[in-house]
Amino acid sequence: MQQLERIHLVQFFLFEAQSLQLDATSAIIAPNGAGKSALLDALQIVLLGGDRSRIRFNAQAGGSHRARTIRDYCLGVFRTGEEGRKRRTATTYISLVFRDTASGEPLTAGIALGASVDEPEHRVHGLYLLPGVALELDEHLERVNGKELPLAWNTFREHVTRRCKEAGETPQLHPNAERFLRDLLLRLRAGPSVTPDLNAYRKAFLNALNLQRVEDVDLFVRTLVAEDRPTDIARFRALLESFRLIKEKIEQVKQRIDAAEGVERQYEKIAGQATRAASARALAAEYARDLYSEQLDQAEGALAEAENTLVDTRRQLADTRVERDTLREEQARANARLQGSEGYGEQAQLDELSGRDRDRLAQLKKDLARELAFAGEQFRQLDALALEGVDSDAFARVRGQWEQWHTELLALSAEAALPWTPEELYAQARQALR
Repeated sequence: MQQLERIHLVQFFLFEAQSLQLDATSAIIAPNGAGKSALLDALQIVLLGGDRSRIRFNAQAGGSHRARTIRDYCLGVFRTGEEGRKRRTATTYISLVFRDTASGEPLTAGIALGASVDEPEHRVHGLYLLPGVALELDEHLERVNGKELPLAWNTFREHVTRRCKEAGETPQLHPNAERFLRDLLLRLRAGPSVTPDLNAYRKAFLNALNLQRVEDVDLFVRTLVAEDRPTDIARFRALLESFRLIKEKIEQVKQRIDAAEGVERQYEKIAGQATRAASARALAAEYARDLYSEQLDQAEGALAEAENTLVDTRRQLADTRVERDTLREEQARANARLQGSEGYGEQAQLDELSGRDRDRLAQLKKDLARELAFAGEQFRQLDALALEGVDSDAFARVRGQWEQWHTELLALSAEAALPWTPEELYAQARQALR
């Protein structure tokens, strides 16, 4: 809660420079003509923002047309005539110092006015709100040639701006009453959730100054406090009809929301099923990938084994060719010796050697045929795997080449020579494997 604790008056009515200290129990008691009304009117000037259309001076006396004006208060007019005026020119300051009873933070609100006997109306220099600052009376004055005079408005404005900056705040200097009052009510409100009503405030403030006896509280509230708002029956009925239509619209929207939620649940079920189906397909694809990977490993192993078999067969064929050539040479030498020898014994020996050579050659042919048959069987197993990425036609040609060699080898007679040299067989096998 904000509590008014001090009032500074500078060149206002008969006061040249005066401060009044207030607390929660202060009361203004004085005989007639002592300035009680002037003090209340000073409060009006600040708390209504100097708005002449709203101010009712001497309100407790009914606000007669003969009441003083703001210009009269600035010049200190207390009766008609030249001698009934305290000053010819005036720079008037009215400052109200508030303090938050909870936080202890001060707030100074005030108005700076100017008037002269040569001007028909007063001037409003400015309206000021100084958060965090509790102005003192001396801060409105300066001493010139041993006299205390009001500060010029520009000098005062610079001073209060500096004071606010020292307090870590920003001064609020307003050019008109409307903005000043809205800002003042926001700072004086009871709590942050309260929204001040400016019109209600003005009405309540003026009624509070009307210090008349209240005979009928109900009449007082209806005429002076409550706002005049006659009931518009047609508008009321229209509002009821609009409320009914809004209620129907709400029901329709609720039904649509329920229907949409049902559709959403169905879509959630479908989405769940689709997710499970996708997961199943992913698992199947992963299983197939693992199976193909295993088959590929097997095929690569079989291919490596076939290549090793080919190498061994080629080596055996080369050894067989060497052995055959050696046997042929021995046979030729034996034939030469036989032609030059006499006697049956030597011929029989040669025949025995030739028989052993033929047997050896036949055995080598059988071994070579068995190795070729084994290699062909490995190729048939690889072809049966149907591996992805493997050209089946090329694979069939390779297998056919090995089967052809096997068939040609089996068709040879026991004494017939091999149809290929080792180099030719190796070159053909290498070309087929590529």
